[in-house]
Order: sequence, then structure tokens, then C-alpha cells
Amino acid sequence: KYADVSVAMNKDQLEAAINYYLKRSQKKGAIRYRFVLDRSAILMGTTKILGAKVSFTLYTKPTLDADGNIVLKAKSVAVGSLNAPPSFIMGYVKNNYDLGRIAKIDAKRQTITLDLNQMTKKQGIRIHGEKLNLATDDIDFRVSIPLDR
Repeated sequence: KYADVSVAMNKDQLEAAINYYLKRSQKKGAIRYRFVLDRSAILMGTTKILGAKVSFTLYTKPTLDADGNIVLKAKSVAVGSLNAPPSFIMGYVKNNYDLGRIAKIDAKRQTITLDLNQMTKKQGIRIHGEKLNLATDDIDFRVSIPLDR
């Protein structure tokens, strides 16, 4: 049994919440990244490619999937001075780094899915995105809290 709570937030609050969980899930010495919400969702970070430290910026369009998770569809990517398609960069990251259970990359579809329930799995809390509109700053989630554990 769960108690459902509706949570409304703005871009700054969502950005802070996602970065909190991403920071906790990042492995030491691996790729370092953070999430920025503006007109689009931007994943920014640094990584090592062929031994050189390189910064990257991935511009995405966020949507919600049927499970209420956040899906980031790649629009463009900048990696240092490299000019490569998003699918190549996403495939490279997927094959060379462990992003934890929260971020799932599908290089072919050029998407990253942020599995919201993985963020709160230890607490038994379920999160389901109901609305995600960056243009109007209208972001709603349903949070289901277990009544008895």
C-alpha cells in the first residue's frame, strides 16, 4: 500500500534534485557530469578520451515515457573540438563508463532515460512524472510513499 502525493516544482528545483542523485551515483574517477535545465535539458561534464581530459555538452529535449521517467532525446552534442554525431558520443560513453542505474543510454535512439524509481529504490518510494514542460516551467510528479515496510 502506498500514499500518493502530488509534487509540483520548477526547473531549478528539478535540476537540483536530479543533480543531487547524479552526484551520489557517480563513481570516483569516472565521467563527471551535471544536469542543467534551461529551454532544453543539458548534460555537461568532463571525461578522458585517449588520455586527454575533454569537456562535453549534450543538448536534449526532455519528455516523459509511459513509466513516468524522464527521457532526454539528443538534439546536439559538443565534445571539446570534436565534431561527432550524438549517437557516436552516446555509444562511446555507454561502452566506456558506468553511469549507474539511474541513467540508461540508448545510443541508437539517441536517448538517455533517467530512471526516477532507481533514485529512491532504497527507500521504497516510487516517482512518476505527470507533466514536464520547460517552456511554461510546469513540472509535476506523483510520489508514492510506502505505508508499511
